[in-house]
Amino acid sequence: FNLRSIASASEAAKALVESYDFSSSNCVADVGGGYGHLLREVLRKHEHLQGVLVDLPVTIAKFVESPERTKLVAAD
Repeated sequence: FNLRSIASASEAAKALVESYDFSSSNCVADVGGGYGHLLREVLRKHEHLQGVLVDLPVTIAKFVESPERTKLVAAD
């Protein structure tokens, strides 16, 4: 499931980053964000943002590296 989600998240991330105006935001949350590919892309493009990645404890536990400006939250 996560591997399939990664591929679609990559395409969605590109479209979202190019089409949404994040200039008035200071924080973005990705709930059910898996390994954070979408959030990582948004933060890469918009350096003023802070991010929150929320996913199941088992997924968050496998998260190897927390990108700068990203808070990891394990939730059920």
